[in-house]
Amino acid sequence: MEKLADVLKLFLEKYFVPTLISVAASIFIVAKIPNILQIAEKTNEMLYFILIFCLVLLIVLLISKVYKTIRSKLEHLKAKEQHQRFMETENRKVLETLWTFVDKLSITDKQALFNFLRTNNTPIESSTIYFGDSIFNNSNIMCETIVEFIQEEPCHSTPSPKKRGLVYVPIEQPIVPIPVKRYRLKDEFFSILKYSYKKYKRISHFEEDNQYDKP
Repeated sequence: MEKLADVLKLFLEKYFVPTLISVAASIFIVAKIPNILQIAEKTNEMLYFILIFCLVLLIVLLISKVYKTIRSKLEHLKAKEQHQRFMETENRKVLETLWTFVDKLSITDKQALFNFLRTNNTPIESSTIYFGDSIFNNSNIMCETIVEFIQEEPCHSTPSPKKRGLVYVPIEQPIVPIPVKRYRLKDEFFSILKYSYKKYKRISHFEEDNQYDKP
């Protein structure tokens, strides 16, 4: 009996409201329809009431379950929409920063960005020495590694302007090794660049810059 009492206590704690509703509904049904499908004739009044109570409780619990499921899905959809709006706002801020940055780039740099887009950020190798604000000097967006060093062909001897008596002394020009570097956009920057072009068909504030997208 003690175990049964504990089970009933736990049941009532968890399903108190549904049980209360079921008891009230069962009393109402038994009072209005005392013999559904002539079941009361085949059993006593107490068992009939218990049967009605169990059926009503199952219906109440089912309705409660359906309600909670629908409410959960609606809350999930609402939270998802709020998250999407937040992400769109954040993405817009990032894109504004990107577009402002690209607006100020040289034509050569814009062409380079479009080249990276066309090739899905395939690395390029170059021995060109870049100066100033070139994206190839910007370590915030560009990865670079030295692949090899190449040497210029040695120049022929040239007369020195200095004299030793009346004889000119030829001086060999020094051989300067030139690094060949491999360049690739950093993944985070490339992802933003790719997103901008895919969604808005541009990488700056001006669609006219798309003219630099040439193979």
